[in-house]
Amino acid sequence: MAAAGRTAAEALVLRYLAAFGPATVKDAQAWSGLTRLREVVAGLRPGPAVFRGEDGQELFDLPDAPRPDPAVPAPARFLAALDNVVLGYADRTRLMTPEQRPYTIVEAALTVDGFVRGLWSLRGGTLTIKLFAPLRPADEDAVTAEGGRLLSFAAAGEGSHDIRFVCHT
Repeated sequence: MAAAGRTAAEALVLRYLAAFGPATVKDAQAWSGLTRLREVVAGLRPGPAVFRGEDGQELFDLPDAPRPDPAVPAPARFLAALDNVVLGYADRTRLMTPEQRPYTIVEAALTVDGFVRGLWSLRGGTLTIKLFAPLRPADEDAVTAEGGRLLSFAAAGEGSHDIRFVCHT
C-alpha cells in the first residue's frame, strides 16, 4: 500500500531503499524490473539521503537508515539461492567479482565481510562450503560458527552435523 501522498512507484522505490540502500537508480530498476525510475527518484527529492559511490554515481538511501561505520565488518552469511542480496543490484561488483556472478545465479552464496567468498549446499547434516579462495583463520572461524547455527536450524532432525570446506573448481 502506498504511503499517503505517494505514487505506487515512489512507495516501491522507498521500500527498495529501506531494504537495499544506499543504491543507484539502476539498482532499483534491476531489482524491480521497472524503467524510468530516475524521474520517480527525482520526484522524491530532497527526501532521500544522497551519497557518491567510488565511481561517482549517486547512491540514494533513506535519511534515517542505519549506516554502520565502514570499518565494522559484516558478519558471515549463508544466502539462499537467488537471494535478493545477490540479485538486488545492477552493479554487483560491490559484493562479487564478475567471475563469481554466474555461479551465484545457480548456487547459494556465502558472504564474508559483505563480499561473496564461496558457495554452499546442505545435504542431510553436511554443510559443504566451496570457497573461491582460502579464508583467513578468523573468517573461517566466523563461517564455521554461522554454519553451525545454519545446521542447528535447517538440519535439526539429522543425527550429526558436519561442515566441509572445499576449493571451488
